[in-house]
Amino acid sequence: MTSRFKPPIIPAAFFGTVLGLADLGNAWRAAHEVWRMPAVVGEALMALAAIVWALLLLLFILRWVFSREESLGEAHHPVQCCFSSVLPASRPC
Repeated sequence: MTSRFKPPIIPAAFFGTVLGLADLGNAWRAAHEVWRMPAVVGEALMALAAIVWALLLLLFILRWVFSREESLGEAHHPVQCCFSSVLPASRPC
């Protein structure tokens, strides 16, 4: 019996969570400038966004390597294909 590695299926829409985390980090950075809120919180949120982005990117790449048919199905879907454009936009600065 051969067991084949199958990573979790990560849809491209999951990269939208990185946008939310990065925006929250940027908002906290602005709050630090305006209201002198602690800067470390904004930096921690941005670091968390970068870590989540890297993890999702790794899982998304593994999905294309090990589950190519499912990945192509998402890429050709009339609604789900549109979330693929979130991928480059979600990279935290």
